[in-house]
Amino acid sequence: MTFDELVRALRAIDGLREKGKLYPNFHFRSRPFLHFHVSERAIYADVRFGGDFERVPASTPQERRDLLRRVRDHVAAQRIPQGGLPGRW
Repeated sequence: MTFDELVRALRAIDGLREKGKLYPNFHFRSRPFLHFHVSERAIYADVRFGGDFERVPASTPQERRDLLRRVRDHVAAQRIPQGGLPGRW
């Protein structure tokens, strides 16, 4: 998976909103969620899977596939059930 393919796949995830201009930067639930750091030596994504950002390598095709899987899993786990939040007992 190329970097461009990764970015296209991230753009297709329902719930992520792209906010960046130079490098892709995504928000989830109106909060900063994922942004990239690109240098001559490596590409990293800082992703907010919990409270703080976690640095995730994204230089190789396998690292990018792993990042995409983790992001998809996280977003899917955070979705509210179709009927809304469960009622109080």
